[in-house]
Amino acid sequence: WLKVAAMNSKLLLQGPSTEDIAPENPPTSVQDLVSQPRSVTSDLAGERADIEDQAASDPFFLPEKQRDRREVAGLSESQPSTFASSCEFVSLGNFCGVAHALRSLGLAKYAYPFDWNRSPLDGVIRLIKTDFTDFLSHSIFRDAGRKGRLFGGTHWGGSFWHHDITSQKVKDDFRRRIERFYGRLEVPPSQPRVFVRAANTTEELDHVASLMSALRSSLPHAEIKILILIDLQSKTEVVRVADGVHKDVLFGRIHESLFAEATKHWTIEKHSQAYGEAIALATLVWAGISAAESQVHEVASLQDLRALCEKFDGGDTADDLFKPQRLCAPSRSVEEPNILEPGTQVIQPQRSVLRGGSVTPLAAFLPQQSGSATHYAPVARHRELSRPVRASSPSARVTMRCAEFRGCSVQSRTSSPFVQRPDVHIFPRSPLVRAQQPRVQSPHSRTATPTRITGTPTVRVLWPERPSDARDLRHHSPVIQCRVRDGLDRHSVKVVHPVRGQRSPTTHIR
Repeated sequence: WLKVAAMNSKLLLQGPSTEDIAPENPPTSVQDLVSQPRSVTSDLAGERADIEDQAASDPFFLPEKQRDRREVAGLSESQPSTFASSCEFVSLGNFCGVAHALRSLGLAKYAYPFDWNRSPLDGVIRLIKTDFTDFLSHSIFRDAGRKGRLFGGTHWGGSFWHHDITSQKVKDDFRRRIERFYGRLEVPPSQPRVFVRAANTTEELDHVASLMSALRSSLPHAEIKILILIDLQSKTEVVRVADGVHKDVLFGRIHESLFAEATKHWTIEKHSQAYGEAIALATLVWAGISAAESQVHEVASLQDLRALCEKFDGGDTADDLFKPQRLCAPSRSVEEPNILEPGTQVIQPQRSVLRGGSVTPLAAFLPQQSGSATHYAPVARHRELSRPVRASSPSARVTMRCAEFRGCSVQSRTSSPFVQRPDVHIFPRSPLVRAQQPRVQSPHSRTATPTRITGTPTVRVLWPERPSDARDLRHHSPVIQCRVRDGLDRHSVKVVHPVRGQRSPTTHIR
């Protein structure tokens, strides 16, 4: 066992490609979480069989241990067992901890698209609605060593750490899992389904109703229930929102002790056990067990649930691991950039494996001057444009990059009459991009509207060197607001003008 554990801490095993799920070795730390399973490229093909054999013999997923966990959780009784066997349990991410927990209880029967990747909820909803268009796209690649090989910056905001998505076998595996997701293979479309997702941030709670709507539209003949797991909470409990909208949804709060002293005491087994307890209790509730029902904490509205939960953020799903951190401030700033790690390649748009057409790379960083040094400031992705960005100096250039939008328009506006309006430009980063020069709409507003965007435009905001009257800035919010509209959603970001000697206000916009 020690020898197997030592080897698995270094190797990343590809997720199961067979129709039935095979157990996989659990990582032993957050850093190792993405080290298993590791995608096997051609140079490791000779070792692949040995790695799969090790995973299949992992004692954590032995049938007798799964059976013992179900018995301890009360799932072996007649009523819960009947309910569980009649349902198909499906992981919706946001990372592999959910799939690990479902397997540890023996509830997962088949592999699904979100088992072993990082995923934002808005991206999951978009994929479900569009039949997983551009699911296997990527715009950055990085070999992170024992962390795995990152294929990130996908069109939908997620990343792949456990699969080589350029491999034809992996493409075929995912195509089969997508077909299974919609009930086109072994699992009939009318079979009841229990979807389980770990929230990547507490802001995702606002989109659970949209998730349910998307799932019901895709599986209109199936009874659907959803369990949302919320990490870093001060209390362990299952919560129901009694507003009618979230009728078949339960929320499981997971205690923060999992991440005490950062990740010092964290293991995937502990996380899997915590998730498993919430999954088991939700299963008992839906099975009609009155003792379990009495343990559910009921709140009147989603606002009450948000007030009950401690806010956290799990990190960028496009190029980072799941690292939940308590939110004390609304967001990150340019002064604290999320710099791409050394060795990350920003690559050309990749054609979708499952759909035709090109995908514009979202994860791109542009060099910026900061004093005498050049650093790489983060460029907001389309799902992050709701986060405020602070300029590092009155003359700093704040740069955003939006996705490939048709009819994309970007508008900036100052909220203070005492601040000169900033210059807003859309810079073509591709010969296919054509854009108009900015036009003035009002004394304190400028708008740049490109006639056509088929590449990746860069929105650049250049503040005046000095504010007109710094004294009056104390009574106004010297911000500009940029909006990007892509025909589906409108995303906005506030860029805060710094005031020397004062802390610039940063108001979170949703």
